[in-house]
Amino acid sequence: MKKILKHKIVFLFIIIIVAVSILFIKMNSNETAVIQSKETENKEESLEVQQSLEQNETPNKETEEVEEVKAPKTAPFVAENGQTYEKIGTVAIPSLNIEYPILATLSDELLKVSVAKYWGGEPNEVGNLCILGHNYKNAKWFGKLSTIQKDAIIQITDLKGRTLDYKVYETAIVDPNDTSCTSQLTNGNIEVTLITCYYETPKGKATKRFVAKARADYQ
Repeated sequence: MKKILKHKIVFLFIIIIVAVSILFIKMNSNETAVIQSKETENKEESLEVQQSLEQNETPNKETEEVEEVKAPKTAPFVAENGQTYEKIGTVAIPSLNIEYPILATLSDELLKVSVAKYWGGEPNEVGNLCILGHNYKNAKWFGKLSTIQKDAIIQITDLKGRTLDYKVYETAIVDPNDTSCTSQLTNGNIEVTLITCYYETPKGKATKRFVAKARADYQ
């Protein structure tokens, strides 16, 4: 009888241990599941935060892209006659003590005000900017241009404030109808051509044109 009672007690004890073990395992399992769930939620929240930060750091091209600031095509200047005109830049020849604004448009009346753009693109850009000026006998405008020497420096200042030095590589006396000097085929170079009337004799008529061609970064 005592043995039977003893066996029952042992069996009951084993059952209790097994039940406690199962309960403990379930509790650990639930706790692990909760921890894993929280870790997953934290990872998802971290991922959402990271994505949000990346989106905030990525520039919005539609709203934040800054357009390139471009210089105006022309700028006003007041001439000696008190009138305001539009210029595209300035031409200077230090060796001849010449410096004048380059008028944006050309006409007989405007050529009495300053030198003017005759043909070509914008100042200091690839191409051949052709500038026309009167050859006054009082040396005004391009009155001294025919005395320019090869390798002399012509300076062009654009409306961005940039000044380029052009070295004269060719001078010529041409017929009025010869416009080959205005060609824009410069092989990618930045060039300027100055044109004025040419008097074959001091008291004669200006039946020819004097041309001075210069190139930036001349080699």
